[in-house]
Amino acid sequence: IYVSDGSVVFDNVTTKGESNVSTDRDPRPTLVAGTWNDREPVGAGATIVVKNASGETIFADIFTGNHNTNKTTPTRIDIKSEDVRIKGGIFARGLTDEAVMEGTTTIVTSSRRISRYEGNPDGGETYLEFYNADVIPEVTVADITKISLKGTSKVKILGVKDNVRSIAVNRESSLTLGANEAGRFDVEELEGSGMIYIPNGSQIFIEKALKQPVIAIRDWLYRPEVILGLVHYDNEQPGDVLYFVNEKLYMRKEGKLVEYGGTVPPDVELFDAFVEYEGETIDEYDDEYYIFRSWRAYDDCGNEEFFEQMIVVTRKVSTGVDNITSGGVMVYPNPTNGSFSFSGGVPDSDVKIFDMSGRMVLKMAAASKYDIGMLKRGVYFVVAEVGGKPFRAKITRY
Repeated sequence: IYVSDGSVVFDNVTTKGESNVSTDRDPRPTLVAGTWNDREPVGAGATIVVKNASGETIFADIFTGNHNTNKTTPTRIDIKSEDVRIKGGIFARGLTDEAVMEGTTTIVTSSRRISRYEGNPDGGETYLEFYNADVIPEVTVADITKISLKGTSKVKILGVKDNVRSIAVNRESSLTLGANEAGRFDVEELEGSGMIYIPNGSQIFIEKALKQPVIAIRDWLYRPEVILGLVHYDNEQPGDVLYFVNEKLYMRKEGKLVEYGGTVPPDVELFDAFVEYEGETIDEYDDEYYIFRSWRAYDDCGNEEFFEQMIVVTRKVSTGVDNITSGGVMVYPNPTNGSFSFSGGVPDSDVKIFDMSGRMVLKMAAASKYDIGMLKRGVYFVVAEVGGKPFRAKITRY
């Protein structure tokens, strides 16, 4: 179906393929937002709208260019229903490989059933916007100028290929980037305050970001963990760096992170920021595994910070607060209303306190007594090295 440069609306359309049609292409209809053969275009730009779809609203492909000639006019593809399926994908090029789409392509989609979107590195710019799209299971994109997630979109991109220059994710949306061979994602511009998940062991390199970017390390075995973001002001001084950790803003002061209570400008910028997963160690004791993961956040201005998180995986369900001792060592008093000590003397390392979500809330140098009176009432994990062995204990602050 050739649209030329007019406007076509497919409203409540169902399609089917004829089994007796002899063709190398899928027998479902293919939409071409351009002209057939070498005919001149009619109109200033093409628009294709698909709405009120059902599970049988299926097309083979959508091409935004002409049949076999270059196209300079713009095209908009508007997929307004979640059930629309494009079996091959939406392509910003002509039907034949030599037909270049030189005009701008805009794709707005609410479909959860389209798995491929491709721009054209030799053609015009291609903008891909997901609007209230809960994509299952994932999509592949290539040569897209800008990817935007709006509304309540939740999209997993299996592979971000060449020339994706800009990503925008609004506050209520989330974008998950699948693992790629290099383990690195390069984005010229990051915009919005939604969630972007990257896999363990990956890095994301951002040249410029607007507002408050939030990047999370996605652990496929457990759950999303430490959330990191770096926000820089225009002069890029170390004191102007904000760290976004577990939904709270911190700034570095005298070598430590302290909670930031100031006002964040609406359009802060981030330059050359990296978030890198450092790795993990796993300790096993009795019926629990202790998984320690760390991340490094840094930039080209010399700002650097390390973040840690502990996850406890239990093999059996237990109640109450139990001490996990190492060689008879324990923490006391437990419960405590403000401080505790080790029965075996001073530990060999710093003492770290984690809350039940796995977030490290305190880190204290080895001493004879430790004050946790500033913490809220609840159960915490005490982690240290005692006698050259790992020590893990639960402690209650009442």
